[in-house]
Amino acid sequence: MGPSSPTHASTSAFIQAAPLPPNVTPLRTLGTAVPAPAMDASSSHKAPAKKQVTLAAAFSSVIPYDKKGPRWQAITDAVTHYIAKYMVPIYTVEKNGFIKMLQTIDPKYQLPSRKHFATVALPNLYNKTRARVAEQLQNIVYYSTTTDLWSSRTTHPYLSLTVHFIDGEWALRGMCLQTSYFPDDHTGEN
Repeated sequence: MGPSSPTHASTSAFIQAAPLPPNVTPLRTLGTAVPAPAMDASSSHKAPAKKQVTLAAAFSSVIPYDKKGPRWQAITDAVTHYIAKYMVPIYTVEKNGFIKMLQTIDPKYQLPSRKHFATVALPNLYNKTRARVAEQLQNIVYYSTTTDLWSSRTTHPYLSLTVHFIDGEWALRGMCLQTSYFPDDHTGEN
């Protein structure tokens, strides 16, 4: 069967002459027709082409926060507040469960060392809190103080000094000003 054979000529004429349905796209390289994907009237427009993600965008989800950035500072302040408010040991930040929890919450956050919390974060929180308390105490006229001798869970004795006052909105306030180790027993005899 050569190019001039009747079968080849008639097949070629048949493919060119036969009208194709609207949902069929001819494949010229194979000489056969393949149905095109069905489209209904509501989806006549093309879907927007997907853009390729840039390298910066691809790696932005794993690049850690800048240690001077607001997000890193906010999380570090929250951890510091947690340590101070609930009096948990500072070595909590080295426990695997605590580290895993923070990495699950925000993988871009790098938890500082225990030394950072002991020498930087907690002293900064103390200084800010002390300044805020001093500012509030400067504005009061009348106050009273109380002392309390108490024992810790480990039976170490402590003495606390607390100030009580009514603020400008007539709310009763109390602030512990100092807690110190009290070396003597605090029995009724002493």
